[in-house]
Amino acid sequence: MIQQMSATTKAMQNSPHTRNAPRACVVGAGYAGMACAMSLAKGGYQVTVLERSRLTGGRARALELGGHTLDNGEHLLVGAYIELQKLMQTVGVAPEQALLRKPLQLVMAEGFALRAPRLPRPLHLAWGLLTAHGLTWSQRFAAIKFMQALERSQFQLANDLTVDALLTQHAQPESLCESLWRPLCLAALNTPSQIASAQVFCTVLQDSLAGPREASDFLFPRVDLSELFPAPAMRWLLQQPLGHSVHLSHAATRIEPLAQTIRVHFHASENADQSLTQDFDQVVIATAPHHTAALVPDESRFAPLHATLNNFEYLPIATAWFGFANDVRLPHALLGRIGKASQWIMDRGQIRAHQAGVVSVILSAPNPTQLADRDALMATLLNELREICPSLPNPHWQKLIVEQRATFACTPNLQRPSSATEDAKLWLTGDYVLAPNTRAYPATIEGAVRQGQATAAQILQRVAAPT
Repeated sequence: MIQQMSATTKAMQNSPHTRNAPRACVVGAGYAGMACAMSLAKGGYQVTVLERSRLTGGRARALELGGHTLDNGEHLLVGAYIELQKLMQTVGVAPEQALLRKPLQLVMAEGFALRAPRLPRPLHLAWGLLTAHGLTWSQRFAAIKFMQALERSQFQLANDLTVDALLTQHAQPESLCESLWRPLCLAALNTPSQIASAQVFCTVLQDSLAGPREASDFLFPRVDLSELFPAPAMRWLLQQPLGHSVHLSHAATRIEPLAQTIRVHFHASENADQSLTQDFDQVVIATAPHHTAALVPDESRFAPLHATLNNFEYLPIATAWFGFANDVRLPHALLGRIGKASQWIMDRGQIRAHQAGVVSVILSAPNPTQLADRDALMATLLNELREICPSLPNPHWQKLIVEQRATFACTPNLQRPSSATEDAKLWLTGDYVLAPNTRAYPATIEGAVRQGQATAAQILQRVAAPT
């Protein structure tokens, strides 16, 4: 299908209107790259997307493993992801059909439970905290006072610090931290609270728990992560009139700024020995920082950017998948654990009917010791599932997917590159980028989408395409 569409777009590139359009190349077909490509296309650019993988989505994509279509990691979305939902609608994916929306409900197997009713802000959160199970009244009031203090400061800190330090500063009881704040931090930032940025955590709280009631809703993807947005975005792009093209299994190897244009060297994965080149007016690198560093030209003017990119540290996400009989059902669609190897357990059958009996167990930022013996880890996770459901049978199949560099470590005062670089024709985008007039988000799908749009907006503002 992609090859047929590419042939059509190549023919369209010969039209007079297409030849007058400025050309942009986006390297990377993840969420940020496709959001950027769409915005550039709307702005009048003829866009070429190069993606080294055979699938779209980047670090949030579908995989085919042993006859099963599985996401490479679980991504729980929230109602505050408004830009993603807008783009989904643009490319023909109805959020109300592709996403299962549920009011905020944090349930831990160890007894803690917080449920936010469908009440106007801020009553939904206050009621949820006041009626939370597993907390004393003093702990409930401590949580409310914490959120009120953050709201008074508009969720802005005078100085960034770790989440643990912030919780200590606001006298949050240890059991409340273990039941609520630390699991939220780890889930949102994929960074342990002892090293996580408190300012970024406050931004997440502001947009979700302290936002409009629907902003805190959980949005469970009913389709795989590639089909949620990147793959439909690719199809949308190929249907637009300027002759855009998307080349999967095509890896960019070098970017060469020239006097008037910027050249991209790339090759098809099945023919790595044959290097191809194409010149563009603008190039956007929309890959993870460690891949971006390899593409940024090795010139002295880019030395500060290389230093910034090489300073990032990364944390993994592991997802264990278990396939049971179709009638196996857990007590909740999403269940958390405290003090266990398992952090979040998801009953896929309660979200996607075609995955009845499939259970995923998420480990955010697991330590190397946990991943050293994968068979032992899977046995431990299965035993922890049986602590919840003692009659759980043996699984028909099981898979462990580890994304070693799933996210950057979201630490205090982390230096992030801007979207513009030392060359006016070369740009960056991705969840790690901090474009002007944007806020620092953790490595999330919404963060990637917003940065992709912001980078495109900068390009269009600086180098407007002819209308």
